[in-house]
Amino acid sequence: MLLGILLTLALSGGPAVKFDSMVKDFGAQSRSINELSCDFTFTNTSSKSVSVRYAVPNCSCTTARWTQGEIAPGASGVVSVTYIRERYSSSFEKLISVFFTGEKKPVILRISGSFVDDTASLSEQFPYRHSVLGFDEESLDFGEVHPGKSRLHSLVVANFSDKAASLSFEGFPAGVSTIEPEFLIYSKSRKEIVFSFTPDSTFWGKRTFVVTPVVNGNKAEPVDFKALVLDDFSSLSSDEINNGAYYSFTSEVNHFGIIKAGTPASARVGIVNESDQELFIRGVSSSASGVKIDYPAVVQPRQKAWLNVSIDASALVPGGNTFVLSLVTNSPLKPYTEFEVKGFVE
Repeated sequence: MLLGILLTLALSGGPAVKFDSMVKDFGAQSRSINELSCDFTFTNTSSKSVSVRYAVPNCSCTTARWTQGEIAPGASGVVSVTYIRERYSSSFEKLISVFFTGEKKPVILRISGSFVDDTASLSEQFPYRHSVLGFDEESLDFGEVHPGKSRLHSLVVANFSDKAASLSFEGFPAGVSTIEPEFLIYSKSRKEIVFSFTPDSTFWGKRTFVVTPVVNGNKAEPVDFKALVLDDFSSLSSDEINNGAYYSFTSEVNHFGIIKAGTPASARVGIVNESDQELFIRGVSSSASGVKIDYPAVVQPRQKAWLNVSIDASALVPGGNTFVLSLVTNSPLKPYTEFEVKGFVE
């Protein structure tokens, strides 16, 4: 055993204890392992009882437990350390400061190790293939975003090949960007790519953008980028939210009736502003092609308005047809609503 480890720490101004070892190297571990633990045993080499006041890791991914109470001269105690693998960490080195009673300086314990992949584990963790790369998500969803404010989302990419791969993206809509235009991902490794989305006032409701990854200069399978763009009501008080604009539909079911094949369809959807505030309609849309909606920008307090839905004949099929539409407003209680327009084609 190394002489430096065997020497009592009292000689350097530390507590009169001797650790069997103050370093633990876990070596190379499989990424399938999520938790690593070890014990650091020490002996009280002084003539008085000692105790551990507390042990403080330098990272939240590491926890420490220790022998409670006084440890008599010649007796031993333990500091138990557990490391929880950080997401996509390739290696780690953590410090734990152990403070003993009567001493100002801590004893520093150290743990370290690394994680390695194999092709099988990469395939399981990154199932969405794009050329030689695998993505951890099928699509990238920014969630709720507000006009003029940025939202970040990350995508983790793994390289299955035996050579480094370059990655860039084509087709970004306005407001979407990455920190770097191109990324280099080494063999059998992974990389986290952070995307930023800052919508302007032309983006409202559920939005889906198709973005194309370019791997080693070749286009790969496209990826969907999604977001829900709404007004930001976070600064409103409870009273302002409860007394804000509010609306309802005049009918729970909206029909375009029974029509013959080859003819377009139309429907009127009634909306009532039930509040004393102006109701601003940010947008009305449908994910289906061939559907157009005309709507007023504002519905005055306690007034009714109409959403006029037109459906091209090419968007209709024989039998029952159902179209899901979405409505975005300035109502803090109902900023986003989906409703249906149904009908039958003979």
